[in-house]
Amino acid sequence: MRVTNLLLHIAAVILMLPDLLFVGINTLMGLAYCNLIELIEVGLANLIICAAGLTSSVGEVIQFAKYKSTRPNVYMRRQLISHGLSALWFALAVGYIILVHIHSTYNHEYGFSLYINLLGFVLSLVAIVLNIIFGIRRIKKAKLQ
Repeated sequence: MRVTNLLLHIAAVILMLPDLLFVGINTLMGLAYCNLIELIEVGLANLIICAAGLTSSVGEVIQFAKYKSTRPNVYMRRQLISHGLSALWFALAVGYIILVHIHSTYNHEYGFSLYINLLGFVLSLVAIVLNIIFGIRRIKKAKLQ
């Protein structure tokens, strides 16, 4: 299970890279046109998105290293938080892209980035479900021993 978790997080980090570029470039380009409230909103959104991605990724590497010494229920709880942060990252990114397109004067498709984020969100949900299933099995095995 720990290898599956690590692979899912590696895939999530790869899928997050376009978001970092998209949000970063749009933030830099939009700073000159934002009022104070928008600057605060953009800064907070960037902070939440980056914190969610960084925390889930760093947490996953730590969890991978401590797998054998961590109690099963603690491991499962931490994994659910970690994958939940990834799901939050992608949900915020999808919401942001949709919001941008709703307020856009151009009539065009959502684009490549939306589909990448939807894929990342689905991967995060799959990871949450797998962690619940395998975590319950691991807890039961630990109780039998």
